[in-house]
Amino acid sequence: MNLKTWAEENGHSLSEAKELTGLTHWNQSVPESCDEIPEIPNVEDKVAIETKSKLRMEDCPVGRRRLLNSIQRLGKKSKYWEFRSLVGR
Repeated sequence: MNLKTWAEENGHSLSEAKELTGLTHWNQSVPESCDEIPEIPNVEDKVAIETKSKLRMEDCPVGRRRLLNSIQRLGKKSKYWEFRSLVGR
């Protein structure tokens, strides 16, 4: 039986079935040992999303001119790339 059929019979979505079985394609055959996989509990807890605090020029280790030159010349390879939002201010 392929993964898609197994997921439909057991009431899982295809993405849940892939995660449960470790298979990556809907047409892969599901081993018999996967019939004993326990149900996924519904967790309704909200996960806190961490956001980066806004950067300030005081946080930058170099001056604005050096920051601008480094980012313009090196792009993503610049060690100051994370401070690129400060250049336009």
